[in-house]
Amino acid sequence: MALFSRDRETDDESEGPFEGRAFVLSAIVVGAALVCGVALFFLGRDSGTPGAAPTQEPSAPVTTAPTEEPTGPPATPDPTPTKRPTNPDGPAPCKLAPTEEGLTEAPRAVSWDFEDGVLVPTRADIGAGIIDDDGLRRCYRRSPAGAVFAAFTTLAQAQNPDTRLAVVQHRLATGPGQRHALAEARRLQVSPTPDTVRNELGQMQYAGYKVIDYTPNRAVLSVAIQVEDQNIGGVAVNLVWQGSDWKVVLRSDGDLGPRPDLLATLDGYIAFKGA
Repeated sequence: MALFSRDRETDDESEGPFEGRAFVLSAIVVGAALVCGVALFFLGRDSGTPGAAPTQEPSAPVTTAPTEEPTGPPATPDPTPTKRPTNPDGPAPCKLAPTEEGLTEAPRAVSWDFEDGVLVPTRADIGAGIIDDDGLRRCYRRSPAGAVFAAFTTLAQAQNPDTRLAVVQHRLATGPGQRHALAEARRLQVSPTPDTVRNELGQMQYAGYKVIDYTPNRAVLSVAIQVEDQNIGGVAVNLVWQGSDWKVVLRSDGDLGPRPDLLATLDGYIAFKGA
């Protein structure tokens, strides 16, 4: 699924909302790019192949310094925003010891906050542990639950023009995919694209998740996103533990992963949604 695509063809009217090129699930770059380009979240681009299961390995190198020269303008770091701990009386969740919470059942005692119309989970010992002055949420626990929280929130914030650039700069794993996304996010700042797809399909919300693979250094998830009350799509999301936090991995061309799978049921998924 393309997160940062300029293709906006409209000849998919006969296809379902999770099959056409105009499909958006919480786009990382709304109108160009889950509910990243997760309302986090993704703008589908015709890849010529049907949706496939998530790959077991992250699809872009993220643990070493980039080896390619950026194709767009060089990145210029923004001034560091003020850190605002969400739990000032306790340790930051991204500094706590790893756990396996969330691997086989949904985390409990979770609160849900609206992020640009999308409900995202929050808990003091899972994350987000820090909210910057620009609204960016970060600092998640090194656990399956932390990876899920990070995926849900990052994809949701990627659709918001107010946090989109910060997401690309700070919530994506470094590598060619991030550089591609950065160029596209900057283009959208100059020439914004209306979120017409989400207006047509209606609001999207998370319905659950599946842990495909997990180690303390990486997580491969399938995130179930529901459009209105009937259509549910499974979106592949790869994350890596980088810079003491979970970061979403993009492919070298800026894609999040394969096109989403249309789900008839949530069998095999852990139900996890805000009320």
